[in-house]
Amino acid sequence: MKKCPFCGSIDIQTHCKKIYGEPVEIKGMRYWRVECLDCGSRTRDCFDNDAHLDGFEDGKEKAISLWDTRKEKESISDKVKKCPTCGCVNIHSPYCSAGYGEIK
Repeated sequence: MKKCPFCGSIDIQTHCKKIYGEPVEIKGMRYWRVECLDCGSRTRDCFDNDAHLDGFEDGKEKAISLWDTRKEKESISDKVKKCPTCGCVNIHSPYCSAGYGEIK
């Protein structure tokens, strides 16, 4: 799978939706999503029962396809400006030794 478009992480996981630690199942079918474990961005839930309507074997396959459909070069993480001193994004932390305010 491609890296996260928001934070650039490669710590990506495919899993089924859970409530109270148990998978949500309806007649043996589950909801699947792909999620970045670093920033929490994720695909929408993809239900096994509906996946075949879009040509997928199951919801897991559809969720992976949704995650990978964007172009790699359109990654937001590549456009984010980070402070070279403290690493804060787009605005400085009040504790940053470089000063406080927007990064230009």
